[in-house]
Amino acid sequence: MTDKPEKTPNGIAFTQDIAGIHGARFVLFTEKHHSEDDVEQAKKYIRDNRDVVSISVAKGPDWDDLYKGEIFRHPKTRDLKWYQINCDKKAITRERKKGTSIDDFVERFVLHRVKLTEAANLKKFGSKMYHI
Repeated sequence: MTDKPEKTPNGIAFTQDIAGIHGARFVLFTEKHHSEDDVEQAKKYIRDNRDVVSISVAKGPDWDDLYKGEIFRHPKTRDLKWYQINCDKKAITRERKKGTSIDDFVERFVLHRVKLTEAANLKKFGSKMYHI
């Protein structure tokens, strides 16, 4: 799951995942108003300040991971276990693309389905999920 994004000095959000002993993989989350020059400046900033294995610009799955991370960090899901939080890939992609806010997703797809989601995960993973 993607960590909460940081921002470069020119305002481009990015995440990092440890890639190994040589550094991390970075993903830039650009917005429509960011230019190619903005992206190059952001890459330079990251290379100058971090141990970089790779830097890429976010694609669909990266945006889905960011959205999912926000669902898990939401104040209303904080006390839930992983197996109680609905993170259906199709629902995440569909709702992210529709512009559904994290608050709305949590209300509509998580909080009202906690018991159903737990039951589905129990069927899928068995009782060992309670010990992970």
